[in-house]
Amino acid sequence: MFQEQSPSNFLPSNNQLPLLSDNHSSQHQLLDNHNNGIDQKISPSSESAVVIEIQDHHDSESSHHQVNSSLAFGHQVPNRPVEEQTSYVPENVQMFSLNEANEEKQIEDGSAMDGKTQMDEMLEFQQEPAKDLTTSQKIKKYFKEEFDFKSKKLVFFYISHFLASWGDRMWAFALPVIFGDMFTGTLLPMALFGFIHRVTCVIFGPHMGYIVDTKPRFKVMSSALIIQNSCVAITTVMIFLLAVFGLTEDQKKETPNQNNDSEKPLFVWPFQTTISIILFFSCTIVGAVSELAAMVTSVARTKDWCVVIARSESLSLEKINSMMRRLDMISLIMSPVIFGLIVTFAGYKVGTIIVCAWNVISLFPEYFFIYKVYAETKDLHISKLEQERKIKEERERELAAQNTEDMEQIDLEQKKEEPPTVNLKHQNIFKVLYHGWKLYIQQKVLLSSLAFVLLFITVLTHGGLLLSYLKSHNVHSAVLGVFQALSAISGLSSTFLGPFMIRRYNVFKGGLISIYLQFSCLVVGVLFFIGFHFFTETFSFAVYLFLICVVLSRLGLYSFDLAEIQIMQQLVDPTDSGIINATEGSLTKVADLVVFISALLFSTPSNFVILVVGSLCCVGSACLLYSLWYLRNRKHFPQWLQQIEEDEKMRSK
Repeated sequence: MFQEQSPSNFLPSNNQLPLLSDNHSSQHQLLDNHNNGIDQKISPSSESAVVIEIQDHHDSESSHHQVNSSLAFGHQVPNRPVEEQTSYVPENVQMFSLNEANEEKQIEDGSAMDGKTQMDEMLEFQQEPAKDLTTSQKIKKYFKEEFDFKSKKLVFFYISHFLASWGDRMWAFALPVIFGDMFTGTLLPMALFGFIHRVTCVIFGPHMGYIVDTKPRFKVMSSALIIQNSCVAITTVMIFLLAVFGLTEDQKKETPNQNNDSEKPLFVWPFQTTISIILFFSCTIVGAVSELAAMVTSVARTKDWCVVIARSESLSLEKINSMMRRLDMISLIMSPVIFGLIVTFAGYKVGTIIVCAWNVISLFPEYFFIYKVYAETKDLHISKLEQERKIKEERERELAAQNTEDMEQIDLEQKKEEPPTVNLKHQNIFKVLYHGWKLYIQQKVLLSSLAFVLLFITVLTHGGLLLSYLKSHNVHSAVLGVFQALSAISGLSSTFLGPFMIRRYNVFKGGLISIYLQFSCLVVGVLFFIGFHFFTETFSFAVYLFLICVVLSRLGLYSFDLAEIQIMQQLVDPTDSGIINATEGSLTKVADLVVFISALLFSTPSNFVILVVGSLCCVGSACLLYSLWYLRNRKHFPQWLQQIEEDEKMRSK
């Protein structure tokens, strides 16, 4: 085998081409000499290609190949005897190594007229089997792409969302635990606290969304973060003071084991002193303010900021939505566990101090990361109204360029189809509430949004009502713990299943499949539950099948949640997305109130089956509403998707 040399060493002075051969194969390359033999190029194009004809003669061992070569420039190359070769196989690596520099130069000069050199074809031939990936390789590739964060800005955004989600989940879990330990004889404090919060969100929710739409983005987000964390910290301090100074000595000594429900009246007023009443309602009002601030941050982060960041990072919405939901599920799993351990070993008073400290300390990194995201995203510096006004002006100019005569008619048609935006700068809270609900009803995503809201009217979750019922039927605590863990795993799995269905079909069909997956699992589960409820001894095993069906239904629920989030992000006018999504959030609070009132009316375990059947009916109604919306607008989906792509291109300019 020849040693690799520079190409110039293979050109003798008499312009005769050398022969490259070894014991196994021989290759012939004809070089075009230009500029007195200094500049050399090998061209695979048809205009300068060398035609080589190989004729094999097997008469005797001394027979040789006859190679007739003709050059496009008229040079003749004499026939050369070579060793016998039965077939041409491109295995001579030395040849390609020899001409590697020439081919690289050839590619740079654009002399490969056919687009690919012989080296490129060889490399493609060698790499072709690697295209068929195994299942494990496909999974690794998927996770690598899913967790590939393109920039620090995206990492900062995820960290800020995780910190906020952790605080929200821990606070939501801590409240009932703290009140349960403080007031062991009644659920009234927690019921009042939750009721006031939900009513507040229903009344003031649209106005919070209006603030997101009209105010500067960073000012809204930073102010809401400071207000939310400060109010939660103040609320925990008031609860701590209530536990120390607001309870009587008998209430402090009372424990759940000493409490006998049969001796208690139906209604128990737990506040025996004036200071306890003042502290409780003060912390309730401050907590309601923190709830409104949390609504602002949630709407701004999930319906506005993430859309702008996904556009700036060239990310699909389903990818960034699924990652945010994944972080929510991790917070939902871990924060209650950690807080529960703190309360178990240190008591609820220490737990309130921990919650207060977390909200004070976490405020600084949350603010820092949000500021970094804002500073590195230019589109966030432009207000939503200004950005959408520029897009509409550009769209009008394009329409005018296409058909100036029909411009007025097109504008009139668009004004009839599009719902009017809200301009309520100097209006009071109740006018904003009215216009917010009016605008929400006019949206083309109304039925889809109502279907999403109906899914909240259910007890078929891993919430407290279902767990209390199962506990009353002597279901072991270990089973309930496994049920909670599997529900969390199912929620995490849905963050991968949902984006897969959206990419496989589209966001509309993915949502349809998801909601029917949830409904079908619950239908089977409710049948098992009815058998367990009425025939507990005979069908005791049915409770496990019921719990499995509830766990599987989580896959459909959270997958539909991701699809519905993306539908609201893409089909709602960005100038009104805040007020519309806040109105939808207010409706979910109404759904919580319906569940709360229903649980009060059917509070005994024997009536829990009514709540289960009613929950199934609500999920079925959600399926019907979404199916109706899907069938009614199916013919518009291609047009909507095309319009979304065009708008995204305009916003990216």
